[in-house]
Amino acid sequence: MSEMDDRVLAPRVRIMQIIACALITGVVVFLGFACYQVFVQRQGQPMAPIDGLPMISVVAVAMVAAGVVASFVAPTVMTRGALQKIAAGTFQIPQRIDPKDMATDFAKLLAVKQTTLIVGLALLEGPAFMRCIAFFLEAQALTLLIVAVPIVAMLLRFPTEGGVRNWLYEQTNQLQQLRQSGQWPSELR
Repeated sequence: MSEMDDRVLAPRVRIMQIIACALITGVVVFLGFACYQVFVQRQGQPMAPIDGLPMISVVAVAMVAAGVVASFVAPTVMTRGALQKIAAGTFQIPQRIDPKDMATDFAKLLAVKQTTLIVGLALLEGPAFMRCIAFFLEAQALTLLIVAVPIVAMLLRFPTEGGVRNWLYEQTNQLQQLRQSGQWPSELR
């Protein structure tokens, strides 16, 4: 990477970190609210009596499982598609962005990284909120352990400058390989 790329990288990573912090903090604050409501306000009792299987908790477990898998698969698929478009020269610059700001592969890849990070975290955030709601309504203690899964996965995805730099390096190499081989789907040519 060039010196110019290095000057651009740190502020963009900081933006990614702020976004990640906001998404993680939202879940943690709502979890704290749910714990307060269940343990302090209702002395550990569910909001409504549960007849048989706690369905909201069961659905929330399925959402967490699907969300964790999707949070890693979707960004990978999105990145692969973006790489193919960049290699083919068909990458679409988002509206309200000056085309000069997206003239380099580095800038395009940085935009892809930010987008895929947000998508990956959002796919974890939704199920985490669902687990908090399940705990709030059904007061199942196991729910507190399961809500930790998406929170830990979100923390593992937290962007660092070194991590983003490594990702950019890997994607740049993949992009060069794509361009050399010319192997991208025919609809992108």
